[in-house]
Amino acid sequence: MRKWITACALLLVMYLLETTLLQGLSIAGAVPNLIIILLVVISFRYGQVNGLIFGFIAGLFTDLMDGTYLGLFALLYMSLGYLLGFANRIYDKDDYTIPLILTGLTDILYNFGIFIVGFLLRNRTHLFFYLRSIVLPEAIYTVVVSVLLYRAIQKLFILLEPKETEKEVTGD
Repeated sequence: MRKWITACALLLVMYLLETTLLQGLSIAGAVPNLIIILLVVISFRYGQVNGLIFGFIAGLFTDLMDGTYLGLFALLYMSLGYLLGFANRIYDKDDYTIPLILTGLTDILYNFGIFIVGFLLRNRTHLFFYLRSIVLPEAIYTVVVSVLLYRAIQKLFILLEPKETEKEVTGD
């Protein structure tokens, strides 16, 4: 339960930072997607189901705050959280390079989903312009910021996990 309360509190903080403070620190018009960083941490640490649930919560929150199409962000974040959760079984949780790569790929997939619904369906097919001016700068900026934030968020969730007692470890 502490994990979910912390995740929702971090979601609120990340959203507020992304929409206020970081707007003034945009580079080439790009702002890092802090919610994706948080989604990568939770999915990578806790698996597919938790990634899916947090993705839905984060997406619904984003939809309610500033979504044009209700459910678009919920579907995107939920799908990405589920896919990211596969890495939970495959990779070592102490490895920090895989989550950084996953953060960049997730940001690109997220923006591609927005491109399909927001632009392609309205017959705006300037994919290379969208990639060059929005997707790549945001993905790079998100990865750079995740280098700074990933380890801190990871350590916060480690602190929230119950400590194993000696009895539980030995099985007595």
